[in-house]
Amino acid sequence: SKQDQETSKSSRCCGSVTSASLGDILKNDAEVTDPQQRLLLEVSWSCFEDACVVPAALRGTDTGVFVGASNSDYAHLLQDIGAEVEAHSAVGNSLAVLANRLSYFYDFHGPSLLVDTACSSSLVALHTAMQSLRFGECELGNRRLAHQTLYRGHG
Repeated sequence: SKQDQETSKSSRCCGSVTSASLGDILKNDAEVTDPQQRLLLEVSWSCFEDACVVPAALRGTDTGVFVGASNSDYAHLLQDIGAEVEAHSAVGNSLAVLANRLSYFYDFHGPSLLVDTACSSSLVALHTAMQSLRFGECELGNRRLAHQTLYRGHG
């Protein structure tokens, strides 16, 4: 099928990410971690697959991560059901760590930040990423565009 061919192509280019590899980063705080963090990791991997970029080739580079996000629905849900506050609750439900999860997971050393400007978060994150590239805060050169922009908009 066409989907099998595309999956095979992207696996050849990028490798594959598994629940186990994503789980390593979240195993201590999985129950209190906002699903947005896991989904962002999965979507970022898909972006690399689509671009035929091997994330390991960017390890240790000045790759920047700029995430636009707003809203902490999961934290509110946990509060509403009376979930106990645990050691990892703050990190697991903070939007501020979304970009840092990616930087840590991929070992990127460039700027890593979340932009929360409500409805314009995605646009402002993209603008900030472009400014970072222009000012040389992220790598851009003959080797590759060493920059990953992910954004999540409001519905």
